[in-house]
Amino acid sequence: MDSYSILDLVFLLLVLAAVALFAGCAATNWTKAGVTEEQRTKDIGECQMEVQRLAAWSVPGSSFNPYSAHAACMMARGYQRS
Repeated sequence: MDSYSILDLVFLLLVLAAVALFAGCAATNWTKAGVTEEQRTKDIGECQMEVQRLAAWSVPGSSFNPYSAHAACMMARGYQRS
């Protein structure tokens, strides 16, 4: 029988929660003048990966919000919600 620590389980739950929230993040229509659809898709993916890294290091019970972190990443790249 494999044994998992509580930290392993917490990490797994955080990653699963972040992935579930990304579905909503990706559904937001981000616009930026002069950007191609390919670049927009790439930027969304890179921001999702960044949020996954942040979620993995966030303290359980903290105020970390993956949706807000993703939005901040996209806005830092010059995108706006439409």
